[in-house]
Amino acid sequence: MRPQMRTAMIVVLGALAASGCRLKKPTEQHFYEEHIQPIFNGFCTNNTSPCHKVDPATGVALGNLDLTSFEGVQKRRDVLRKYGVYPLPLLLLKAVPEKEVTITYGDRNFQSEIRHAGGKPISSNSDAFYELKRWLEQGANRDGILPAEVADQGVGRGCTSAPPANVKLGTVDTSSTAYTTFQNDIWPYLQQNCTYSTCHYSPQADFSLSCGDTAAGQLYNFAVAASFVAPMGDAVEGSEILMRPLTSLKGGINHTGGVFFTSRDDATWTKWRQWALDVQGYAQTHPLFAETKSNGRVFFEQNVMPKLIVRGCALEGCHSPDGFNDYRLRPGALGFLSQGALRRNYEATVGEFMALDTVDVKQSRAVKKTILALGPSSVGITHRGSAVLEDEGTTSDVACPDTFPSTTMGAKYDPTLPYDPQDGNTARAFCVLKEWHRIERADRAASVSAMATGDTLPLAFVSRPPNGDNLLQFDTYEGGADLKLADATLGADGVVTSVANVKSALTPCVGLAGKDVDVRGPEWSYDGTKLVFAARAGATSGLDLWLLDVAGGTCKQLTTDNGRLVGGARVHNFDPVFSPDGRVVFSSTRAGTLTPKLFLPNADLFRSGANLDFSNPQQMTFLLASEIGAAFMQDGRVSFTAEKATPDFYQLSGRRINWDLTDYHPLLAQRAQSTTTFDTKLYPSIGYQQATEIREGLDRNFLVVLSDATAKGAGGALATFNRSIGPFQEDRALTDVTFVKSAVYVDKGATVAKGTGVYRSPFSLPNGEILASYAANVTDPTTQIPKYDLVAVNEKTGARRPLVSDPTLSYVEGALGYKRAETLLFQNLPQLVFGGSAGAPSGNGQMHFPDVPLLATLLGANLRHGRNVEGFKDAAALKVYIDQPPPGPGAPLTGTEKVFSSRQAVGKAPLQSDGSLKVFVPANKPLILEVVDANDTPLFTMSEEHQVTSGEAITPGASRVMFDAICAGCHGSVSGQETDVAVKSDTLTSASASASHDLSPASLQ
Repeated sequence: MRPQMRTAMIVVLGALAASGCRLKKPTEQHFYEEHIQPIFNGFCTNNTSPCHKVDPATGVALGNLDLTSFEGVQKRRDVLRKYGVYPLPLLLLKAVPEKEVTITYGDRNFQSEIRHAGGKPISSNSDAFYELKRWLEQGANRDGILPAEVADQGVGRGCTSAPPANVKLGTVDTSSTAYTTFQNDIWPYLQQNCTYSTCHYSPQADFSLSCGDTAAGQLYNFAVAASFVAPMGDAVEGSEILMRPLTSLKGGINHTGGVFFTSRDDATWTKWRQWALDVQGYAQTHPLFAETKSNGRVFFEQNVMPKLIVRGCALEGCHSPDGFNDYRLRPGALGFLSQGALRRNYEATVGEFMALDTVDVKQSRAVKKTILALGPSSVGITHRGSAVLEDEGTTSDVACPDTFPSTTMGAKYDPTLPYDPQDGNTARAFCVLKEWHRIERADRAASVSAMATGDTLPLAFVSRPPNGDNLLQFDTYEGGADLKLADATLGADGVVTSVANVKSALTPCVGLAGKDVDVRGPEWSYDGTKLVFAARAGATSGLDLWLLDVAGGTCKQLTTDNGRLVGGARVHNFDPVFSPDGRVVFSSTRAGTLTPKLFLPNADLFRSGANLDFSNPQQMTFLLASEIGAAFMQDGRVSFTAEKATPDFYQLSGRRINWDLTDYHPLLAQRAQSTTTFDTKLYPSIGYQQATEIREGLDRNFLVVLSDATAKGAGGALATFNRSIGPFQEDRALTDVTFVKSAVYVDKGATVAKGTGVYRSPFSLPNGEILASYAANVTDPTTQIPKYDLVAVNEKTGARRPLVSDPTLSYVEGALGYKRAETLLFQNLPQLVFGGSAGAPSGNGQMHFPDVPLLATLLGANLRHGRNVEGFKDAAALKVYIDQPPPGPGAPLTGTEKVFSSRQAVGKAPLQSDGSLKVFVPANKPLILEVVDANDTPLFTMSEEHQVTSGEAITPGASRVMFDAICAGCHGSVSGQETDVAVKSDTLTSASASASHDLSPASLQ
C-alpha cells in the first residue's frame, strides 16, 4: 500500500473510532456455508418454485424442512442420517431419482418408490450428490468433521423379571453352545451396557430384555437376542445385533444407543460374531423366530412389508418407533429385519390398522390414509405423508387383477397387465394391500361376515315417539318405544342397498313384550348373533340390561335393579356395549350421586364379569358428572362421552380409558373455546359444547355428533374426527390453508348453526357410508323436536340415502349386525407417553409427572399456538383435591356455569428441579389437580375432574425436552414454530425420563 493511502486509511479509521463506530468482524466461514448451503440454495430454496424455506405469512416450510440455514437444517436431524433398512438419509432419498436407489429387503432388491413433490433435482452421479453424501456421512456438522463416536448412557434400571405375557417360550436347548455362550459372554455385556429403562429394559424397544433373574427370563433374553441374528444362508455379518453397535466407518448402521465397537477386530465384537454363527447353526425352535405363520402373515412379510419400506413408510420421521403417531414400524437394518421386528410390524398393522370386518379394503386406516383424499371420487382421508399408496399413471380407483402371475422384474408398469405381488418394481401398492386384506379375511373366515352381493345382515334400531330429551335425561321415562330388527341387503363393497322386513324384536322378552316400554342403545356381540340393550316397562322402574339371542330366539334380563333408589338417585343401567372378550361395559347410576350442574342421576362406567356375570360389576370410572355412550376402539380402548362440570366450565367431550383401567384420557372436543395459554383471550376450538355418540369408524376416524347444550332431542352436526391430526381450531380451518383439519363436518348443510336438519347415532357401514338418524324437520334445534329417519350418509359429500322411516315415529340408535374379528384389549405399558401399569388394588394410585408446568398448559388449553411454560416458572408444588358430590337437588350453585362445588384438599407435594414429580394420589376418586407457587398461590387449577384407579401407575405427558419430539405432531411445538416439530432418537423409550423417574413416590402432605 502506498504511504498516502496508508495515511488516508489511518485517518478514516481514527474518525470511525472517534464517532463510536466499529467495523463488523467478517462472518466466519465454515464447511457448511461454503460447500453445503450453496447446494440447498440452488436446488431447494431459491429455484423457480421455492419449497424448503419458511413462508413468513404462515410460519410453515413445505415438508416441515427449512433448508435456508444450518440452524434450520439441524432441527431435522432425522433427514440427515441413515435409518433402518434405507441405504441413504431421507434428504438424499427425496432428492435422487428413484431408479438410482436400491433398497435391499432380505434376499431381494427393490427400486425405491420414495417420491418428492419438488421432483428429483440431484443425480446420484453428480458433484452435488457426492458433496452432500460425504457431509452426511461425516455427521452433517458445521465443520464437516465426524465427531468421536461413543456409546450413549441410558437412564434408570427398572426391569421386569417375567417375559411379556403374549410370548410363548418354546423349547430351548440350554446345553447348546449358542445358549451357554450367550449366558457366559453375551448377556453380561448386554446387562452392563444396554439394560436401562430408556434402552433395552423398555418394553417398547425392538430389542426388549427382561431382568434375566429367572429361568424364564433367561430363556426369553436368549430367544430375543437370537432373533436378531441373520437366518441361516445369509451372511452372519448382516445380523442386526452385530451391525447396530458397530461404527458406521466399518459398515455399522444407525443405533440410537451410540457406538460400542469401533472395529470389527474388537475382541468382544468378534466373540459376538462367533456366537451369531452358533445361533445360525442352532435348531431354532423358539416362536419368535421359528413359528408357524398364517397365510396372511407370510404374504405380509413377503409382499406388504417391502412395499411399505420402498414407499418410505418406515422412515424415522414417518412411522418409526420415534414417530408422532400410533403406527410404529420397526426399522430393521440394511437388508435385514429380525423375526421379532417383523412380528411386531405385522401384528400392529393387521391388528390396529386393517379393517378386516368389512369386505372393502379402502375402509382400512392403513389404506384409507394413503390413497387420494381429494377429488370427486376419492375416498381417502387426510394423511400428512400424502397418498403414498397411489401409483404413478394410475389410482386406487382402477380395478386390481384377480390373479397374480409372474412378470419380468424391472418391467415398466402397465395397468392393463396382471402382475406379481412379489415384484416390487411392477406391483401396484394398493393392489398388494387389497390382496393381503382378502387373504387375512380368508384366514378368519369363521370370524367375519362374508358380505357378498345379495347377502343380508340384521339391522337393529329403536323406534320411539319423537321427544326432546338430551342424552343425559335418561331418567325421564319415554314410553311407546320398541326394539326393531330388519334385513339389510348388501351390494358391492358392502353397501346397504335396501332394508326390509321390519319387525319387533321384543316378542321373546318376558316382562317387556306387550307392555309400554322405554328402550335404548342396542349393540351387537362380536359374533353378530346377540343384542344387548337397555329397557324398562313403566315410569316407576329403572333401565336394566337385556340380552336378545337373535339366532336362538331367546331373551333374558341381565340386571335386576328395577329402579331401586340409592342415595336418593334411581339406579339405571344403560348404554351397554360388548367387549371383545364377551363382557359388557355399561353406564350405571348405582353409585347413588347426583350430577353437580343438572342434579340428574350420575352415571359412571361399569363392566360385567366374565360370562356376563352381573353379580358384582366392576366400576371403571369415578367422576361426579355422567359418563355415557361407551364404545370400543379397534385397539381395545374404551371411548365415551364425559360430562365435565365445574363452576366456570361445562363441556361434554370425548374421553378414553384403557382396558386395564389406566389412563383416563382426553380424546376429542375438550373445549368449545380455548386460550392459547399466553393470555385469556378465547378462540374457537371445536366450537360446540357437546360431543356425543362417539364411535370409532372402520377407518379409525371417530364418528361424532356435535351440538350445544340447548339442542333438543340429542340432535347435532354429524362430523368425523381424525385423531392423528390433533386439536381442531375452527378459526384456523377457515383462514389458514396450511392448517390440517382434524374435524370434518360430513353434511355441511346441517351444522346446527345454519341450514336444515340434525343428526344422531352414527354407525360405520361396511362401504364407508355412515348409518345415522336424520331429522329433516329441524331448522331451530333449540325449539324444535326432531323426528328421525334412518339414512346412509356419504362421508365425503354428505349426500343422504333414505333407508327406513315411519311417518310418525323416530328411528334412532341403528346398528348393523356384522361379525368383528378385531378383538384387542389395550393393556398399558411403561415408557409410553401416558404409559403405566395396573397394579394390586390399594387406596392410592401413583402418578409420575415428567413435567408438571408443561402438562398444566395442556390441561387448560388445546390450541396449536405454543405452550406458555414460562408462565409457570414459579411452580413449586402440585396440590390435589377430592371433589364432593352435591348433598341433594337444593345444593347451592356457584360460578358462571352454576355448578355445585365442594372440594376437600388432600395435600400437596413439591416438584423436583426439572418440574417433575412422582406422587401417590387417592384412587377411585374425582380429583382436581392444582399447580401452586411457594406461597401456596394457585397458578393453575384444572377445570375438570381426573381420576386414577386402584393400584394404577401412570406417567401423564412428556417433559419439555421431549415434547416437540413426541407430542408436537398433534399439539404443535412448545415455541409454536412448526419447524420445531421433529422426531428425536429414542423418544419412545425415553418418554418418561425425569429427575423423579427412579425416586420413590412422594406422599401428599
